[in-house]
Amino acid sequence: MSSPTTTVIVPTHRHHETLAFAVRSILGQTVADLGVVIIGDGVTDAVRSEAHRLCALDARVTFEDHPKSPRRGELHRDRLIRASTSEYVAYCCDDDLWFPDHLETMLEGIRGHDFIHPLPVLIASDGMPFFMPSDLRRPESVRWHLSDDSRNTISLTGVVHTRDAYLRLPHGWRETPEGRWTDHYMWQQFFEQDWFAGVTSSRATTLKLMAEVRDDLPPGARRAEIEQWWDRLGDPSFPATWEAMVRAALWTSAVSHNVVATIREDEITALRRQLACERAAVRGSRSWRVTAPLRAIGRVGRSAAATLQRR
Repeated sequence: MSSPTTTVIVPTHRHHETLAFAVRSILGQTVADLGVVIIGDGVTDAVRSEAHRLCALDARVTFEDHPKSPRRGELHRDRLIRASTSEYVAYCCDDDLWFPDHLETMLEGIRGHDFIHPLPVLIASDGMPFFMPSDLRRPESVRWHLSDDSRNTISLTGVVHTRDAYLRLPHGWRETPEGRWTDHYMWQQFFEQDWFAGVTSSRATTLKLMAEVRDDLPPGARRAEIEQWWDRLGDPSFPATWEAMVRAALWTSAVSHNVVATIREDEITALRRQLACERAAVRGSRSWRVTAPLRAIGRVGRSAAATLQRR
């Protein structure tokens, strides 16, 4: 049996309450030519049971049950991509949702590119979206992501890349060093290539429920939250509501970044004035006048040394 045009990887470990919602949002895409591979990384019995149930409901879903890896099962992802013949590889975390037209939007946007991700709008702990500025068409945005610091605007959920581009990378998915984000560590391989051509979509087509602010929620709370979002996705009026929420997040982000940039400019200006005052005070001091001959001798010596070096 041939591979579908797009293989969607869903890594999972212990989120049995949310896994079904994530997978159902993938299966409900306007693009039906896809396959979902749930990659289990030391899963719980509850996750295993849920994964098998999803496989029984739709033949496009398969489940790989692996022992716990040192990190996030990165090598299993690599093996899967290399064994596949799909043209595209996509990702969804087990506690996030895709909008019904997410994959269609990404496949239209990736034409002529190697890598695409949706507009990075995330859902904070208060249920409100916020925007993290990113634009992979801009070289400076790509370079910003190449830092070893923990800064990344590109979530695993929503990314689509070509399999061809992946096979051109020096490594692909590999075990991530401790203290580094697995997705950030992986994307950097793409960003380091001279041939890389990436794009950030102008649309936010995923619901990324930030896991790091939800890890301490009591049992049942994560399911209740994702279920609420799932119900909203089924409301015909929700796309317009979501667009308004995204515009508000973009506006808030623009204002915040403008204010921060202005404050930093003011701080730099104040430091320059302070240094200028301190320099003037030093040059007006008695010690500066007394040491003036010594500085003159130093300048002559440096000039003579430079002349000798040129010869």
